[in-house]
Amino acid sequence: MAANVVTKVKSYSGTQAGSFVDIVNFTMKGDTLMIVNRSSSVGISFTFTSSGTAATPTDKGDDCYFLPGGGTFSIDVPGVSQVQLIGDATGMAYTASVI
Repeated sequence: MAANVVTKVKSYSGTQAGSFVDIVNFTMKGDTLMIVNRSSSVGISFTFTSSGTAATPTDKGDDCYFLPGGGTFSIDVPGVSQVQLIGDATGMAYTASVI
């Protein structure tokens, strides 16, 4: 499975036309992770980690968080360094940030 990999300081807005994983690496380690699903109809499954490599998500898979279309997810967790995301259909659009 191919992946789109980006490294950003603290925030990234991505769109995904295919069914493969987006990997967002953060160089700034904030205390809160926020994911905003900018699509009204495409759900997003995702994983994150504070060290190393996050597990590869699968659509609504075990050990994945799920964010329905239009939803927002926020969790206080120190030092998030990577998020991996995959949509449940084509057209995923999201913003991932550490605050």
